[in-house]
Amino acid sequence: MTKAEDAGVARPRWARRVRQDLVRRLYESDARGLRDEELADEAGMALYARCLSMIGASEAAEGKVCCPACKAAILHDRQDETILECVACEWQMPWLEYRKTFQKKKLAAPGILDPLRQFASQYATCRSYETKLIAIDTLLHTFHAQARKWPTSPIAKNVLQGNIQEIVAFLDGLAYGNGSTTGLLASRHSYQATLARSWAGGAKRPKDWREPAEGG
Repeated sequence: MTKAEDAGVARPRWARRVRQDLVRRLYESDARGLRDEELADEAGMALYARCLSMIGASEAAEGKVCCPACKAAILHDRQDETILECVACEWQMPWLEYRKTFQKKKLAAPGILDPLRQFASQYATCRSYETKLIAIDTLLHTFHAQARKWPTSPIAKNVLQGNIQEIVAFLDGLAYGNGSTTGLLASRHSYQATLARSWAGGAKRPKDWREPAEGG
Protein backbone atom coordinates (compact mmCIF):
# COMPACT_ATOMS: atom_id res chain seq x y z
CA MET A 1 0.00 0.00 0.00
CA THR A 2 1.33 3.44 -0.92
CA LYS A 3 1.60 6.34 1.50
CA ALA A 4 -1.24 8.07 -0.34
CA GLU A 5 -3.54 5.09 0.21
CA ASP A 6 -2.40 4.43 3.78
CA ALA A 7 -2.70 7.99 5.06
CA GLY A 8 -5.64 9.07 2.94
CA VAL A 9 -3.49 11.73 1.29
CA ALA A 10 -5.11 13.93 -1.32
CA ARG A 11 -6.04 12.43 -4.67
CA PRO A 12 -6.15 14.45 -7.89
CA ARG A 13 -9.50 16.12 -8.49
CA TRP A 14 -10.68 17.14 -11.95
CA ALA A 15 -13.36 19.65 -12.83
CA ARG A 16 -16.28 18.41 -14.90
CA ARG A 17 -17.20 19.73 -18.31
CA VAL A 18 -19.23 22.93 -18.16
CA ARG A 19 -23.00 22.92 -18.62
CA GLN A 20 -24.17 24.66 -21.78
CA ASP A 21 -27.18 26.17 -20.02
CA LEU A 22 -24.91 27.95 -17.54
CA VAL A 23 -23.09 29.75 -20.34
CA ARG A 24 -26.30 30.41 -22.26
CA ARG A 25 -28.01 31.98 -19.24
CA LEU A 26 -25.05 34.30 -18.74
CA TYR A 27 -25.16 35.51 -22.33
CA GLU A 28 -28.94 35.92 -22.32
CA SER A 29 -28.82 37.81 -19.02
CA ASP A 30 -26.13 40.14 -20.30
CA ALA A 31 -28.01 40.69 -23.56
CA ARG A 32 -31.00 41.88 -21.50
CA GLY A 33 -28.76 44.40 -19.76
CA LEU A 34 -28.69 42.52 -16.45
CA ARG A 35 -25.36 42.67 -14.64
CA ASP A 36 -25.50 39.26 -12.92
CA GLU A 37 -22.09 39.12 -11.27
CA GLU A 38 -22.89 35.90 -9.42
CA LEU A 39 -23.77 34.14 -12.67
CA ALA A 40 -20.64 35.56 -14.33
CA ASP A 41 -18.54 34.17 -11.48
CA GLU A 42 -20.23 30.77 -11.65
CA ALA A 43 -19.78 30.40 -15.40
CA GLY A 44 -16.30 31.91 -15.42
CA MET A 45 -15.01 29.75 -12.59
CA ALA A 46 -16.52 26.61 -14.13
CA LEU A 47 -14.68 27.31 -17.40
CA TYR A 48 -11.52 28.28 -15.52
CA ALA A 49 -11.53 25.11 -13.41
CA ARG A 50 -12.14 22.89 -16.43
CA CYS A 51 -9.34 24.54 -18.40
CA LEU A 52 -6.93 24.10 -15.49
CA SER A 53 -7.94 20.44 -15.17
CA MET A 54 -7.31 19.84 -18.86
CA ILE A 55 -3.94 21.53 -18.65
CA GLY A 56 -3.01 19.51 -15.56
CA ALA A 57 -4.13 16.17 -17.00
CA SER A 58 -2.39 16.85 -20.32
CA GLU A 59 0.86 17.76 -18.59
CA ALA A 60 0.59 14.63 -16.43
CA ALA A 61 0.16 12.51 -19.55
CA GLU A 62 3.34 14.06 -20.93
CA GLY A 63 5.42 13.45 -17.78
CA LYS A 64 4.77 16.32 -15.36
CA VAL A 65 2.34 15.78 -12.48
CA CYS A 66 1.20 18.49 -10.09
CA CYS A 67 1.25 17.02 -6.58
CA PRO A 68 -2.36 17.11 -5.30
CA ALA A 69 -1.12 17.57 -1.75
CA CYS A 70 1.34 20.48 -2.05
CA LYS A 71 1.22 21.50 -5.76
CA ALA A 72 4.92 20.75 -6.34
CA ALA A 73 5.90 19.45 -9.78
CA ILE A 74 6.67 15.73 -10.08
CA LEU A 75 8.52 14.64 -13.20
CA HIS A 76 8.08 11.00 -14.26
CA ASP A 77 8.89 8.64 -17.13
CA ARG A 78 5.29 7.48 -17.85
CA GLN A 79 6.22 3.82 -17.33
CA ASP A 80 3.49 1.54 -15.98
CA GLU A 81 5.59 0.49 -12.98
CA THR A 82 6.49 4.07 -11.96
CA ILE A 83 5.57 5.29 -8.48
CA LEU A 84 4.97 9.03 -8.38
CA GLU A 85 6.83 10.52 -5.43
CA CYS A 86 6.81 14.12 -4.25
CA VAL A 87 10.12 15.11 -2.66
CA ALA A 88 8.49 18.17 -1.10
CA CYS A 89 5.82 16.43 0.98
CA GLU A 90 6.40 12.67 0.49
CA TRP A 91 3.06 12.13 -1.26
CA GLN A 92 3.05 8.94 -3.34
CA MET A 93 0.80 7.20 -5.85
CA PRO A 94 1.40 4.63 -8.60
CA TRP A 95 1.37 6.29 -12.02
CA LEU A 96 -1.17 3.75 -13.30
CA GLU A 97 -3.53 4.66 -10.46
CA TYR A 98 -3.05 8.38 -11.06
CA ARG A 99 -3.64 7.99 -14.81
CA LYS A 100 -6.94 6.23 -14.19
CA THR A 101 -8.25 9.34 -12.43
CA PHE A 102 -8.34 11.31 -15.69
CA GLN A 103 -8.77 8.63 -18.34
CA LYS A 104 -12.05 8.61 -20.33
CA LYS A 105 -12.99 12.07 -19.02
CA LYS A 106 -11.96 14.10 -22.10
CA LEU A 107 -9.22 15.74 -20.04
CA ALA A 108 -5.87 14.89 -21.58
CA ALA A 109 -5.59 16.76 -24.86
CA PRO A 110 -1.96 17.71 -25.56
CA GLY A 111 -1.48 19.91 -28.60
CA ILE A 112 -4.72 21.89 -28.31
CA LEU A 113 -4.13 23.69 -25.05
CA ASP A 114 -3.07 27.17 -26.20
CA PRO A 115 -6.58 28.74 -26.08
CA LEU A 116 -7.14 27.18 -22.65
CA ARG A 117 -3.82 28.48 -21.32
CA GLN A 118 -4.59 31.94 -22.68
CA PHE A 119 -8.02 31.96 -21.06
CA ALA A 120 -6.70 30.67 -17.72
CA SER A 121 -3.94 33.29 -17.67
CA GLN A 122 -6.35 36.09 -18.53
CA TYR A 123 -9.21 35.00 -16.26
CA ALA A 124 -6.92 34.63 -13.23
CA THR A 125 -6.41 38.42 -13.27
CA CYS A 126 -10.06 39.37 -13.81
CA ARG A 127 -11.90 41.15 -11.02
CA SER A 128 -14.59 43.21 -12.76
CA TYR A 129 -17.75 41.93 -14.42
CA GLU A 130 -16.66 43.43 -17.75
CA THR A 131 -13.26 41.74 -17.91
CA LYS A 132 -14.71 38.37 -16.86
CA LEU A 133 -17.28 38.57 -19.65
CA ILE A 134 -14.64 39.54 -22.21
CA ALA A 135 -12.35 36.66 -21.15
CA ILE A 136 -15.24 34.20 -21.44
CA ASP A 137 -16.31 35.68 -24.75
CA THR A 138 -12.80 35.46 -26.19
CA LEU A 139 -12.65 31.75 -25.29
CA LEU A 140 -16.07 31.03 -26.82
CA HIS A 141 -15.22 32.92 -29.99
CA THR A 142 -12.16 30.66 -30.29
CA PHE A 143 -14.32 27.59 -29.72
CA HIS A 144 -16.78 28.70 -32.38
CA ALA A 145 -14.10 29.47 -34.95
CA GLN A 146 -12.49 26.06 -34.38
CA ALA A 147 -15.86 24.27 -34.49
CA ARG A 148 -16.58 25.82 -37.90
CA LYS A 149 -13.13 24.81 -39.15
CA TRP A 150 -13.03 21.32 -37.58
CA PRO A 151 -16.68 20.38 -36.91
CA THR A 152 -15.86 16.74 -36.18
CA SER A 153 -13.27 17.45 -33.49
CA PRO A 154 -13.80 20.85 -31.85
CA ILE A 155 -11.79 21.58 -28.72
CA ALA A 156 -15.06 22.73 -27.14
CA LYS A 157 -16.13 19.09 -26.78
CA ASN A 158 -13.50 18.72 -24.04
CA VAL A 159 -14.73 21.77 -22.15
CA LEU A 160 -18.51 21.88 -22.62
CA GLN A 161 -21.04 19.15 -21.88
CA GLY A 162 -22.83 17.46 -24.76
CA ASN A 163 -21.92 15.54 -27.88
CA ILE A 164 -20.21 17.15 -30.86
CA GLN A 165 -23.45 17.88 -32.70
CA GLU A 166 -25.01 19.51 -29.62
CA ILE A 167 -21.93 21.62 -28.93
CA VAL A 168 -21.62 22.86 -32.52
CA ALA A 169 -25.35 23.72 -32.51
CA PHE A 170 -24.95 25.49 -29.17
CA LEU A 171 -22.05 27.62 -30.40
CA ASP A 172 -23.87 28.37 -33.65
CA GLY A 173 -26.92 29.37 -31.64
CA LEU A 174 -24.87 31.80 -29.57
CA ALA A 175 -23.20 33.23 -32.64
CA TYR A 176 -26.07 33.46 -35.08
CA GLY A 177 -29.26 33.04 -33.06
CA ASN A 178 -31.52 30.01 -33.06
CA GLY A 179 -34.95 31.43 -33.71
CA SER A 180 -35.60 32.52 -30.16
CA THR A 181 -32.44 34.52 -29.48
CA THR A 182 -30.24 36.84 -31.47
CA GLY A 183 -26.56 36.19 -32.08
CA LEU A 184 -25.31 36.67 -28.54
CA LEU A 185 -21.65 36.07 -29.36
CA ALA A 186 -21.97 38.73 -32.03
CA SER A 187 -23.55 41.04 -29.45
CA ARG A 188 -20.67 40.46 -27.05
CA HIS A 189 -18.16 41.03 -29.83
CA SER A 190 -19.90 44.33 -30.60
CA TYR A 191 -19.80 45.13 -26.87
CA GLN A 192 -16.03 44.63 -26.83
CA ALA A 193 -15.68 46.99 -29.78
CA THR A 194 -17.83 49.56 -27.98
CA LEU A 195 -15.64 49.31 -24.88
CA ALA A 196 -12.51 49.72 -26.99
CA ARG A 197 -13.90 52.88 -28.62
CA SER A 198 -14.92 54.22 -25.21
CA TRP A 199 -11.47 53.65 -23.76
CA ALA A 200 -9.84 55.15 -26.84
CA GLY A 201 -11.93 58.25 -26.17
CA GLY A 202 -10.53 58.61 -22.66
CA ALA A 203 -12.85 56.46 -20.54
CA LYS A 204 -11.12 54.71 -17.63
CA ARG A 205 -10.35 51.03 -18.10
CA PRO A 206 -10.86 48.50 -15.27
CA LYS A 207 -7.59 47.96 -13.37
CA ASP A 208 -7.66 44.24 -14.17
CA TRP A 209 -8.05 44.68 -17.92
CA ARG A 210 -5.70 42.71 -20.14
CA GLU A 211 -5.82 42.63 -23.93
CA PRO A 212 -7.38 39.32 -25.06
CA ALA A 213 -5.21 36.99 -27.10
CA GLU A 214 -5.59 36.86 -30.85
CA GLY A 215 -7.69 34.12 -32.39
CA GLY A 216 -11.03 34.67 -30.68
